[in-house]
Amino acid sequence: MEKKYGKATIEDVKLTRKQSVTLWIFGLSFLVMIIGFIPWGEFGITLFDSWTGKLTGAPLGSWWFNEASLWFLIITIVLCIINGFKEKETVDTFIDGADDMVGVILVIGIARGVSVLMSSTYLDNYIIYNAAEWLRGVPAILYAPCNYLLHVVLSVLVPSSSGLATLSTPIMGPLTHQLGFSVETNVMILVAANGLVNLITPTCGAIMGGLALAKVNYATWVKFAWKIVLTIGLASMFILTLFMVLF
Repeated sequence: MEKKYGKATIEDVKLTRKQSVTLWIFGLSFLVMIIGFIPWGEFGITLFDSWTGKLTGAPLGSWWFNEASLWFLIITIVLCIINGFKEKETVDTFIDGADDMVGVILVIGIARGVSVLMSSTYLDNYIIYNAAEWLRGVPAILYAPCNYLLHVVLSVLVPSSSGLATLSTPIMGPLTHQLGFSVETNVMILVAANGLVNLITPTCGAIMGGLALAKVNYATWVKFAWKIVLTIGLASMFILTLFMVLF
């Protein structure tokens, strides 16, 4: 059956039985993976301990990358059998999928290398120590936006939220308290700035990896996202400055 919309014609396509089974198994494989990463033992649930470890070597709730990789490999083989793939076709399909991931892995590795370089040369410490000295004599109405911009710069160099907190908090937390400003707002400044930068920075493995998987050029993403990111940044600075002044 065909439907016409203007000049375009859309043909109704129904899934075959094999395609339906494939989609169901594909969806269930992700559900099993999610269950596998939840630490059930910490909640006192031992339902999966005795029998689920036979397939991957670790029971559900104790999975990590090795178990998840093995699980996906098993599901890949099962789906190939269901769809009637021959041995050569199975291997070729697997290699094609791995080939798509190589570019993503390289991008994530390079993005991570920037953070390693900053920490190895102590450039990140140099920036934050000098910035903290400059912020020491700034009033609250300027302290918050300047602090926010400082963390934006640091987040480009150190996109990891935990890494940024380890670098920044021991310096900016005591300084904020010493000046009589809100320490809680200082924490929110760090979180807001890091979250903003990780929407667009090329040093963020998640952004670059996602763009590589989606086959979207980084310049295209920046052209689309920069106005949204700028709006979020300005709104965040205004709200955080307001809280820093009031509290």
